[in-house]
Amino acid sequence: MKRVPLIVLSLLLSSVGLPSYAESLLQVYRLAQQNNPELRSAEAKQVEAAAGVSQARGALLPQLGFNANYLKFRQEHRTPEQTVPDPYHQYFELQGLPGASPKTVGGYSKNYGNQSSIDFTLTQSLFEVNKWYQLSAAQQRVQLQNIHYQAAQQKLMLDTATGYFDTLLAIDTLKRLTAEKTAKARKLHEIQQQSNVGVLPIKELYKAKSEYDLGVAAELMQQHQVENALEKLRELSGYYHKQLNGLESRDFNPSLPSGAIENWLKQSEQRNWGLLAARLEQRIALQQVRSAQAGHLPTLQLQAKATHGRNSGENLDKTRQVSGGVSLSLPLFSGGQTVAKIKAEQSTMVQASEALERRQREVIRMTHEAYNGIHSALRTSRAYQQAITSAQRELDAMDASFKVGMVTFIEVMEARAKLFEAKQRFSGARYDYFKHLLGLKAAAGQLSEQDLQAIDQLFNVATPTTPSPRVITPEGGSVAANPRVMSTPVCA
Repeated sequence: MKRVPLIVLSLLLSSVGLPSYAESLLQVYRLAQQNNPELRSAEAKQVEAAAGVSQARGALLPQLGFNANYLKFRQEHRTPEQTVPDPYHQYFELQGLPGASPKTVGGYSKNYGNQSSIDFTLTQSLFEVNKWYQLSAAQQRVQLQNIHYQAAQQKLMLDTATGYFDTLLAIDTLKRLTAEKTAKARKLHEIQQQSNVGVLPIKELYKAKSEYDLGVAAELMQQHQVENALEKLRELSGYYHKQLNGLESRDFNPSLPSGAIENWLKQSEQRNWGLLAARLEQRIALQQVRSAQAGHLPTLQLQAKATHGRNSGENLDKTRQVSGGVSLSLPLFSGGQTVAKIKAEQSTMVQASEALERRQREVIRMTHEAYNGIHSALRTSRAYQQAITSAQRELDAMDASFKVGMVTFIEVMEARAKLFEAKQRFSGARYDYFKHLLGLKAAAGQLSEQDLQAIDQLFNVATPTTPSPRVITPEGGSVAANPRVMSTPVCA
């Protein structure tokens, strides 16, 4: 029995349990939704903001504290001995009675014992305006993080779709360049044969060789562009994708977005997630200004304390004390800290206001660009669709003429290259249409998974992402280009 090589066995074992890779746009997005760090970070910020509300609210609720003390002591006291006469000695002498003998005081004394006490302290805020402003700001931060999460989701949808379409466009461009290189190789081969028999001058051979070399360089460069597009897509989803679903020409039936540009601008102003976040950040900055200004106001607190103590020394005693009252604090001078804090918060609010203005202008620009881009992509795609029809007719005519010897094979290959170029340009216009359409909905805050699913229904042609083009040599042979093949999805 032959032993399985170790490297083969390791490859087989490593492939077990690998997640299945996605091909459709919606599948790629859902992978990105599960693995994208920015989206996970937005979720964590939501939890952080919710915890901030609990912290701000806790400062307004009763504060109960417990304190216990235990102390052991030993006291030693030394004084000089003194004889103290009895204060009634003289009286007893006058009465003829024996008086008391003098007393001796002082000397050495000691005391051992321990002290213990338990305190319960209750504090309740009655009037602290800055804490209420802090609670309001914390609640608004929760809304802000929810908006940021929705914005992150829409951004991920848009980035995934853009990466998906850019990858398909890079593959289509590579196919076109491969077809052009093949035509140039055939042309070079025929010119070389004609030059060998003296039919064409040598300069035609050098010209054809230069065109072929440029075609090979362009193809190799485009292979690198395909790999870069795949890397960007992997950065979003966390996986390499073996093949993606492409778009069939006959399934492309675009339409203009419903509504005028004014309606889209109004929706963008009302529902754009980035704009909503900028407005909320401005309100939070205003709350911070008010909280800083409250540093000049007095604060009022209710305080209550219960103490139980015990002393087990020479003088055994127990104490119990309950106290309560209201504490009023009025800040008079804090070294200018409150004034400086107010100025800092006002500066932050100005920054938030300017950021809001910048975001409004940006949203208007994005809406206009997406809306105009849809119209431009539609006109361009229709023009290239007509160019495809013309190029196809030209190629059919060339094929018919070649069969009867009226044109050369070189002219046929050049006509075929024109057809590939028209198809590649048409693909780019189609992808631009979808990108602008999704961008318009994202600007208006309407982008959702349903939009990706609707586009997915049109992309139903399996397109390998790792083509292995053959480099055609002038002699008519072929050599494998051997690009880097990512045949197995690997977790990032």
